[in-house]
Amino acid sequence: MIFILFVATQIAIFDEYQHRMSANLMTKENIQRILANYKTPSIDLVDLLAPYIQFRQYKRKDVLLPYGSSTRTLRFIFQGNVVAFGSDKTIQSLWTKDEFIIFPDTILTGAPSDVQIMCATPTDTYEIDLRRLQHLRRRFREVEVFCDLFLTHELRRRSSYLNWLKCTSRAKRVEDFAQHYRELNNVLTDQQKAEYMDMSLRWFQKLKNP
Repeated sequence: MIFILFVATQIAIFDEYQHRMSANLMTKENIQRILANYKTPSIDLVDLLAPYIQFRQYKRKDVLLPYGSSTRTLRFIFQGNVVAFGSDKTIQSLWTKDEFIIFPDTILTGAPSDVQIMCATPTDTYEIDLRRLQHLRRRFREVEVFCDLFLTHELRRRSSYLNWLKCTSRAKRVEDFAQHYRELNNVLTDQQKAEYMDMSLRWFQKLKNP
């Protein structure tokens, strides 16, 4: 009986070890895939970052950054949708699958946030503490290169949004939003979507149901 219990315990320990090894391998594979969207990373970089990256799951309406708080975490959306709301409840930015949640006004200066960032749908993320990342950035040139690429991509994304508002018709904006943000199109109010697309609620409701 004692022998059977011993064997069962060892099997359980081995299964837990395999599970941890499998989870660690999956994390490294995902880190490599994420970074490769910007530049091919070295294996050393993936190995360096892996111990500091956590996988987190959030529910809809979970707040990632409250008003007045400083950004302490860099998050990558593995699955889900995240929204930044201004104090007047208007949408300041949207992020979806395979995007970093970066609000330059707060992440660059560490100043208190004038937006609230929250999950619009159930969201899974990979996260790293910003202090840890800054420490690694000072020590390893490749980390610095990727941090600059993340920020540059976000700035270009925001510029593309402004250009989209300026250069596309109202009807095209409604069509683009429905295609690119399918989940958000079902959870945001018509008023929120209209404001994000820089049009009146009347125009939006007219165009969404031609």
